[in-house]
Amino acid sequence: MLLKIASLKTLHLAPLLVAAGSVALVALAPVTAADPTGVPIAGSESPTNTKAELERQGYQVTINWVNGAPNVVPLSQCVVTNINTVAAPKAYMSVSCPPAGSQ
Repeated sequence: MLLKIASLKTLHLAPLLVAAGSVALVALAPVTAADPTGVPIAGSESPTNTKAELERQGYQVTINWVNGAPNVVPLSQCVVTNINTVAAPKAYMSVSCPPAGSQ
């Protein structure tokens, strides 16, 4: 009789474990699919390449100059500090450049 009680508890526990596993899969799904579009990572490549990659993916890129200015320092000497694609098809790329004369 003791063996029969243990098997009844096991039968009631199995659906609970399946449900808990399903909840865990659903909760983790957004984490594993956080970047399905392949948007470049800020700072991983030159600003010129980052802008070209975003445009290739169909984004209209606007550059936010965090430091420096485009007419003082070449874009190739700058670094992308942030990429925001929340307002697709617009992408906002923050760029930081060294001060003029420091190159």
